[in-house]
Amino acid sequence: MKSAQDFGQAGDFRRTGKQQRLRSLQIRRRQRRRTDHRALAKRTFADETAPVTAGGAAWQVPPEIGFSHIQGDGVLVVCRPDRLAGLPPPWSQAAMLEEVFLEVKMCRDHLDMIALDRAVLRRQARQVQRVEAAKEAKLPWRAPGQEALWRRARR
Repeated sequence: MKSAQDFGQAGDFRRTGKQQRLRSLQIRRRQRRRTDHRALAKRTFADETAPVTAGGAAWQVPPEIGFSHIQGDGVLVVCRPDRLAGLPPPWSQAAMLEEVFLEVKMCRDHLDMIALDRAVLRRQARQVQRVEAAKEAKLPWRAPGQEALWRRARR
């Protein structure tokens, strides 16, 4: 025969399991609602854009953007800002930063707007990486500053 104490422990275990199932169900519902809101917003833009703009704009589902590997030419990490402050620009400007994303272009490299946009995209990817790292490190008191982009090109 089991004692009342044995039943109490088993009941506690069942309640914990029940609470866990309830919690996961609540999380799934919240995610579904969030998805529903996103779908509603997209549907609203699809239905309302053309009439509201008198045909001046139309909604389109964007193509999927696939990123497999994004890497710049280098990152200059500012270790001792006090030593950079007395140097001529651009080094003195780096004293106010944590790091600088560096793009180096050589002779015969493309220097057009597409190349510049790609450099900005790589810089932005690094910025997102830094913000995510700060979030994982649980540093809510300080988000990293904006990633600077220096582009060095020979003419």
